[in-house]
Amino acid sequence: MIAYGFAVNNEVTLTGGVQLKFRGKDKIDANSRGIHTSRTDLELGLGYAASKRMTLNAQIRSDLTGDAGAQLGFNLLYKFGDLPTKE
Repeated sequence: MIAYGFAVNNEVTLTGGVQLKFRGKDKIDANSRGIHTSRTDLELGLGYAASKRMTLNAQIRSDLTGDAGAQLGFNLLYKFGDLPTKE
């Protein structure tokens, strides 16, 4: 996967990437079956630092070259305990 991230400011990060997957023919009893296939996905993401303890991330991945559809992901990161202090 080739991916890039860009910090818009101290709270927002944008990400994007392209993933290429290649698959060879299947082998059954040393005989090749099927065809070679490839798949290309586009992924876009957004990260938001809601506070010093909480970060929200959302990603969407879409299949560009086939009919595999799309995926939507969301996660929340929370830091427990003491936060580091600047000296």
